[in-house]
Amino acid sequence: MDDGGAHYFYDDANGSQRVMTKADGTPDSVADFYPFGEPHWPVGSRADNYIFAGQYTDENGEDAGNSTPHRHYQDDWGRWMTPDSSVDEPVGPGGIKVVNLADPQTWNLYAYVTDNPTTLNDPSGLGAHCTGQNTEHNNVLTCEQAQAAAQLTATLKNSTQERAQQQKLTNAQNAARNNPNLRPTKNGTTFCNIATCQIAKAMGAPMGALTNPKNGQPALANQIAANLAKSGSGYRQVSPQEAQQLANEGKLVIAVQPHFGHGHIATVRPGGSGNDPLINNIGKHMDIRPASRAFYSSPAVEYYTPQ
Repeated sequence: MDDGGAHYFYDDANGSQRVMTKADGTPDSVADFYPFGEPHWPVGSRADNYIFAGQYTDENGEDAGNSTPHRHYQDDWGRWMTPDSSVDEPVGPGGIKVVNLADPQTWNLYAYVTDNPTTLNDPSGLGAHCTGQNTEHNNVLTCEQAQAAAQLTATLKNSTQERAQQQKLTNAQNAARNNPNLRPTKNGTTFCNIATCQIAKAMGAPMGALTNPKNGQPALANQIAANLAKSGSGYRQVSPQEAQQLANEGKLVIAVQPHFGHGHIATVRPGGSGNDPLINNIGKHMDIRPASRAFYSSPAVEYYTPQ
């Protein structure tokens, strides 16, 4: 200690020392950190080296960084320097599973607290703890509350992204369906293949299987059906039920039926359910209708989505 007197430390919910005062309450050191522990603006001298999240901090030498009983942590990288040695254990010390196959964030054994340093900490190096665990602070979330909050945040984020993707798909479908140049002509010519290509392009989908390799123009529906079925087309075939589910998530699904003439092709519209997908129909009719009314009864309609 710089003056040989008593000092008092004040930690935040993450276990990081934010303020050190002298015995009379005068601040002797104040510190702030970026989320992964890199010092933001440390001020003054330090009476010990346990600064960020209960980890021993050494700012000098070749081992500069943060040390725990089991691993060395590099705060400016936000990563451990060695993999998690407790991966074979069913749970970490904080009661949170080290590797959860349902949570890709836990698959990286070098990641610090599943990249969630504002909710979790890991003073041991063996597993993430919820911040404030075993503290008396009433405003700190328990592990269960923190996990529930994180799950809710992820759900809301996914829901927002899904709605945006749905809107992007329906906008592309509406633009094609309302395009006067794609309406059937008096002699019966239809443009379902051109409409489908326009929608696919707007969604950033692979175009190779949808176009003529010689001139890059939209291929006929029968040819597209044959192309989509080939390995390496960039698309995979899905069931009618999965087709509707994917469309409801805002993902492009192409419905195609090869038959006499040029065949018929369209895209699945968000908003349907069950095994009779809703079709954004552009052909003899320019409307939205179930697949059972947009295509002939046979042969079976095939559904494809980008891989």
